[in-house]
Amino acid sequence: MKVLTINTEFNRGGAAKIAYTLYQSLNKNDELVCYLAYGRGEKANIERVIKFAYLPILSLQDYGNWFSTRAIEKFIIKEKFDLIHLHNLHGYYFNAYIIK
Repeated sequence: MKVLTINTEFNRGGAAKIAYTLYQSLNKNDELVCYLAYGRGEKANIERVIKFAYLPILSLQDYGNWFSTRAIEKFIIKEKFDLIHLHNLHGYYFNAYIIK
């Protein structure tokens, strides 16, 4: 099974720590493959951890960024995830309402 967790940040704050712990725990199971996507912060060079956000200047609070949302949507379609865990979503980078 393929799982995607989407979180606001990768390495800052309690919610990011929870999302990363979930990512690590799920990847210990041989039957699961977990990815972690995030929108804010520095790019992480860790396998299956993806930063997808674009410039906040192109975005609106609570409505997200069309380009960032489209990038993650294409990634979801390409990878064919079985489960998508939306974790601590807020800010400019992602609009969950337009994901199809």
